[in-house]
Amino acid sequence: FKDDKGNFKYMERIRDMIINEKRSLQIDYEDLIRFNPKLIDIIEENPDLALQAFSESIKDIVAQEAPDYAEKVPKFYARLNGWVKITPIRGIRSEHVNKLVAIEGIIVRATPPKQKLYKARFVHILPNGEQHEFDWPPGPNEEMSDEIEKPSYCPVCVASMSEEEGRRGKGVFKLIIEKSKFRDYQLIVVQERPEEVPAGQIPRSIEVTLTDDIVDIARPGDRVT
Repeated sequence: FKDDKGNFKYMERIRDMIINEKRSLQIDYEDLIRFNPKLIDIIEENPDLALQAFSESIKDIVAQEAPDYAEKVPKFYARLNGWVKITPIRGIRSEHVNKLVAIEGIIVRATPPKQKLYKARFVHILPNGEQHEFDWPPGPNEEMSDEIEKPSYCPVCVASMSEEEGRRGKGVFKLIIEKSKFRDYQLIVVQERPEEVPAGQIPRSIEVTLTDDIVDIARPGDRVT
């Protein structure tokens, strides 16, 4: 994407991100519209797919500009800015599940930052004493759910023998905390702004999970989108 002066705006932002050792790239709504309006529909209808594609693209560019930094940072994030389609908090319905929505409100409560395990390193100890380590979930883009999952099979064993034998799960799985990967997260509660609350009604609110580098940026009393 080139701006009005013909500059590659996001290459400049990525270079600034690298210099300042950041992990997030701000992408403006108006630039997406100018570049390709269809991207807006894709992002809103399939946000997980779109944001993953953004993340991989940013990492590819960083790998070309600063290979050492790209190797050090597990994941980069596209942060969408200036979204014009705002959904009222009391207007959120089942049709919005798995879709991208933008809401506006005031933070009324926030938990202290906490750490969440998202990629566990296990050691598989076989009955004969042999052992090997692996990450769980095994897929490169797969992450642990809210509960710590015990592996249902050993991916190393599956790769080295028949799938049926590998899934028998002989031996013991032990979690290696110091080699597992954690991310910061925080829960906040966003409440409707006073001017949006219908007369005689109680303000409604929604709980939001913040992760990684946007944890602890906004605090109770702040107006946020």
